[in-house]
Amino acid sequence: MKRTNLYLLFFIPVVILFSGSSVKGDVKSPVNENWLKVSGDQIVNQKGDTVVLRGFGLGGMLHMEHFIDGYSGNEEAMREGLLEILGQKKYDLFFDEFLKSYLTEPDAKY
Repeated sequence: MKRTNLYLLFFIPVVILFSGSSVKGDVKSPVNENWLKVSGDQIVNQKGDTVVLRGFGLGGMLHMEHFIDGYSGNEEAMREGLLEILGQKKYDLFFDEFLKSYLTEPDAKY
């Protein structure tokens, strides 16, 4: 699955959630019952009901950060090391598979 498709998989539901049209009679009504707001320390809907948001953040999902894996250095140094050890062909294969397999549709469904 292309990275663009993964982005769409996550952003389209958000756009649909926050852009739904709930016009009742008055076409010019600015109030949308799907909009959320903060009330004190709670997230609430337009009726005042508390809403709990669930999900996950991918952050820099494909950024190799040294503080996560425990190795010193940065992504550029890691990529240079992998290229030196694997050679161009295996390096390209590794990153092609890494990009395809890092986050799959079953992962997103889970």
